[in-house]
Amino acid sequence: MENITLPKLREYQKFGGDDDMWSRGSKRLNSSEEWNLIRSLIQDITLVKNGAASIEYKEKLNSDLLKYCDGEETVKEIEKMALALASSQR
Repeated sequence: MENITLPKLREYQKFGGDDDMWSRGSKRLNSSEEWNLIRSLIQDITLVKNGAASIEYKEKLNSDLLKYCDGEETVKEIEKMALALASSQR
């Protein structure tokens, strides 16, 4: 699996996280594993931002973001995506 990049996050946003619509696309940047990782990271960020996660969980998330994202700009973008999703569900 390659790192999560800004273009891969944009692809995820383009399909609104809908993996069925994404899988029908002709050209995909993300592998299924990367798509699921983006989804998982967004969910984890939301849990942490809502105060529903332990300190250890937050530390593991921060470690995972640094491990799987290609840079700080990508980390900031995925955090922004998680916050937008959380606010749209209220």
